[in-house]
Amino acid sequence: MLDSGRESIKEKRFFIIFVIVVVLVGGALLLWGQHNGAVKVFDAACLRYDIQKIRNDDKDWQMTEAEAARREELLADAAAWKASAGGERRTYEAVTASTAVEGAPLLEIGYDFYDRGSDTTVVILHGYDESAEESEIFAPYFWEKGFNVVIPDMRGHRGGDMEATTFGVWESLDLYDLIKAEGLDSDDKTLIVCGRSIGGDAAVLLAESGDLAGGGIDAIVVETVYSNLKDYELHCLRHEFNLGNLFVGEMLDTLVRRAFGIVTQDVDLRSRATVTKIPAVFIAANENVVGGSMTKAVYDAWAGEKRLVWLPDGRYPSVYADALDSGEYDAAVSAILNIIQ
Repeated sequence: MLDSGRESIKEKRFFIIFVIVVVLVGGALLLWGQHNGAVKVFDAACLRYDIQKIRNDDKDWQMTEAEAARREELLADAAAWKASAGGERRTYEAVTASTAVEGAPLLEIGYDFYDRGSDTTVVILHGYDESAEESEIFAPYFWEKGFNVVIPDMRGHRGGDMEATTFGVWESLDLYDLIKAEGLDSDDKTLIVCGRSIGGDAAVLLAESGDLAGGGIDAIVVETVYSNLKDYELHCLRHEFNLGNLFVGEMLDTLVRRAFGIVTQDVDLRSRATVTKIPAVFIAANENVVGGSMTKAVYDAWAGEKRLVWLPDGRYPSVYADALDSGEYDAAVSAILNIIQ
């Protein structure tokens, strides 16, 4: 009886130890898997690894035949404008990010300057996973109004490099350096920044920056911006990766903080908009890539003169084309120009 009791105790102990080991190993494997998931999301989002595959698998990124045809028309118009405008290729040093943030690389970034001899200059910033060439579709509109146009490359999108995009944060500092390099912030000049997606985020962040005095920006025209970087992260985790904040989201925040010195929830365009008083145009659609409600939230909070071009049936790939074709884009931008000129 005594021996059988001892055997029973040993069996229970073995079973308890076995369960503990299984739980610990399972938990470790779960955490390891979640960590790998966070790394993959970081690489895809910030370094754009395999981002084209993600876009191709997401119907919200894909263009319809009609949207693609209209975009080709805009690109053809932009190419014709570029050939006739005769821009000059220049470079500037993106020093502010490298001095403000440990680990941020010192970059020499190229840009095209199209000089029309105007006191008003429009800097055009492209969107996420796009290029300076694609953002040229915005240029003919402003050129026809007699303005100079500046179209820079953006970090993390220059091709063949290992740079990361920081979703407008470091890019806003690069924009500041570009403005300073060209002297676009002088009192006798008018500066407008036009941006889409991360380009729009950079424009809003710099316009809201008290430390940099808004970069001397007189007005912004932005399309499809996020309201808070953490909210946008959660949206992307759900929409593009079918993941949540628990484990993966928290680990992703740690990776972003270590790599860029950025606390995602602190990058809040909506709250900072409440103290930004320059005129602004916001363009957004009821789309699901960024989420049009985020742009509307920043618009609602904006303290300065503002106009909203809202496209309830629009989609992310064709926001600019739809706004331009509707006439609402011109009406909104013209209203803002009347204020600053």
